[in-house]
Amino acid sequence: MTMGTLVVPLVLCVATACSGDAQVAEPEPAPASATPSTVQESATSEPSAPLTTTSRVEKVVGTLEEGGRGRLVESVTPVIDRWWEAAYLGDTWPRTSFGDAFPGFTRGATKEARRDQDLLSNADIGAEVTGVTATRRDVRLDVIAPATRTAGVTARIRLDFETAGEVPHEVSVRGRVFLTRKDGRWRIFGYDVRKVVD
Repeated sequence: MTMGTLVVPLVLCVATACSGDAQVAEPEPAPASATPSTVQESATSEPSAPLTTTSRVEKVVGTLEEGGRGRLVESVTPVIDRWWEAAYLGDTWPRTSFGDAFPGFTRGATKEARRDQDLLSNADIGAEVTGVTATRRDVRLDVIAPATRTAGVTARIRLDFETAGEVPHEVSVRGRVFLTRKDGRWRIFGYDVRKVVD
């Protein structure tokens, strides 16, 4: 069993939040081509379909406008899904290159994530993996929304998956990622994540 935990220093989060990367804007509906693996909690999939992400807004500090919870789920959850697909679930296996595993991260967070790629991707086990199957994809959003304007989101995540190969693994990724709006889109600017490989 291996376990890793990294907490981005608070100064990184504060510096990012005070920069132009953290502009406050209204959440926008996701385009029709949003990641197909993203669904709201009330949706269900056929047993034979790929596992979808269960996502909902759980806590709100402030007030969201009418319909804001659904729009937030639709615009934030695909950011998490794209990271999961690029880092843990998608592509072809075996795999040893993970430099592009962090779509949706800010520039600073990408730099940090590449240093922690064993934690934030399958870089530690990718060379021995022949296939990956997700068994749980769960996202809970905590929102700061003064005056109905969404200022920031903390996504509490849980991703469980099984790998195939000569030495199969059960892997669990849990923790929090912190998102802000940059150029009208949600971006991950920090993380506090734990990965367990059995």
